[in-house]
Amino acid sequence: MSQQASPRGTFLKIADVVRAQIQADDSMSELPAAADLMRAHGVSRGVALRVFAVLQKEGIAEPVPGGRWRVIRPGRGDDRRPLAERLTDVIADDGLEVGEAFQ
Repeated sequence: MSQQASPRGTFLKIADVVRAQIQADDSMSELPAAADLMRAHGVSRGVALRVFAVLQKEGIAEPVPGGRWRVIRPGRGDDRRPLAERLTDVIADDGLEVGEAFQ
């Protein structure tokens, strides 16, 4: 009887690999795409999505529009609000009027 690797916990092992990559590369701002994880580790899309869910639960990553995932670096104070919301604040704070130059 041959032994096969159990798929249980595979997503946790891959999450460990991705977590180590994040810790090793301080400039890493995005997680690999699901397709990249699937290809690199020979897993299904469902497993790749579970990896992202683990990292999100740990506060290491968050989803961004377009199906990508962003790395969260605690203590950095990055403004992660949507661009439209940040621009609205700039316009209001600077008292800009319609047609006025934006610098």
